[in-house]
This record gives sequence, C-alpha cells and structure tokens, in this order.
Amino acid sequence: MAIKQLVSFNRALSHLRVEAGDDDDAIKDLIDAASDIVVDYLKLKEIPETWVLEDGETRSTVPGQVRSAVLLVLGTLYDDREGTTDPLTPAVESLLMRLRDPAVA
Repeated sequence: MAIKQLVSFNRALSHLRVEAGDDDDAIKDLIDAASDIVVDYLKLKEIPETWVLEDGETRSTVPGQVRSAVLLVLGTLYDDREGTTDPLTPAVESLLMRLRDPAVA
C-alpha cells in the first residue's frame, strides 16, 4: 500500500542502529510494512499529500509523530522477525491517537 516513504532508508538504518549491507532489501520491505501498518491504523486509504494536524493546520511533510510511530513499528518488526509481538504497541497508539479518525471500524 505504501506509495511514498514515510521515513527514509537512511533514517531507518540509524533507528535500527545497523549499517547498510546484506539486510538492505529486508529492511526496505519492513519500512513498507511498518508504513502500511501505520496508514491502516490511521484508517487512511493511502499516504496523503497534505496532512491535517490536530490543531487544524495542514502541512505537506509527514508529521513527526507519524514518522516516530513508523520507526517504532519498524523496530518491533526488525527485532521480532518471527512476528510474536504486536507491532502496534501502546507507544505507537499514543503517538497516532490524535490523528486517527475516531469512528468505530
């Protein structure tokens, strides 16, 4: 689903504390997966060109709390490759709560 990047590859490497190398393709896939998880949690059909912030202002750059949430999800996916841990941790939900459509799914 992720069409454009919510976080850059270099930022992801820095967050994961790894260097570019053999895992690059896997990390790129995990960036897409983490972005998809965040976009799905926010109930968006796609990554928007313009973000509406909680105070009603709009911006064209990805909000910091969205980038942080993607990095946290990415870290969970990277550390737990067997998938035994839910990547939507309370910290991720807390970061995204104010941007999420409150309607019941």
